[in-house]
Amino acid sequence: MYLVFDVGGTTMRVAGSPDGRVLGDMSAGPTPKKYKQGVAALIEKLRWASGNKPIVRTGGGIAGVVEQKKGLLLASPNLPDWVEKPLKNDLEKGLGCQVVLENDAAVAGLGEATVGAGRRKSIVAYLTVGTGIGGARIVNGKIDARAMGFEPGQQIINVDGQVDYWENFASGTAIFKIHGKRGENIKDPQVWENEARLLAIGVHNTCVMWSPEIVIIGGSVMQSVSFEKLGVLVNEQLKIFTKVPEIVPAQLGEKSGFYGGLILAGGGEF
Repeated sequence: MYLVFDVGGTTMRVAGSPDGRVLGDMSAGPTPKKYKQGVAALIEKLRWASGNKPIVRTGGGIAGVVEQKKGLLLASPNLPDWVEKPLKNDLEKGLGCQVVLENDAAVAGLGEATVGAGRRKSIVAYLTVGTGIGGARIVNGKIDARAMGFEPGQQIINVDGQVDYWENFASGTAIFKIHGKRGENIKDPQVWENEARLLAIGVHNTCVMWSPEIVIIGGSVMQSVSFEKLGVLVNEQLKIFTKVPEIVPAQLGEKSGFYGGLILAGGGEF
């Protein structure tokens, strides 16, 4: 049995796969803010997902900057008590198998690039716009090499004279701060036209820095954004290249991190 997990700042999800390709039953619950309770809850959920069958390998992502060799969080705004705790080692002890740990957005990007909207593309830029803005560059079916991690939401942009991180302008948190309510409760088309304008700045920068064939964008905020409008705005800004990459919505939803986890865990070919 292959096990996969996705630990976000508010919700953790797990699933199992008997063959490394087909997902079985899934389970979700709140992410405890305290590490000791959190890792215990994650192990319990993963054992449930195994159905008491032998575990081959486990793969998954967590919200934050992940140190690859030691398998621990270096930084995580939403899970500060999890930082610099031996997550990989504790999971391996609790499950009795090898665990591969990555940043959650990178794992979701790997899933989308391999199984979802980026299938048959060699160079994929994946972005997710939710509480914050995350993402990763996927090359030839693998998360691209990096010294620390991918944090596109931390790029600094200038909007009408205001200078700040991209995610402080365009994330779900920013929308709530400005309008006092969550994006799904906002129906004003002008709000979403402005959101497309703010997103286009960071998508343009992502294109010129990562040079992808396709840009895949997921996350809760994107459900209300016009991809047609976004594409027009990026096309107006992107002058250095003769061709603008495809800009498309993610296809796999919450399962993107699970499929990425299966790939990390060495599951079957997709």
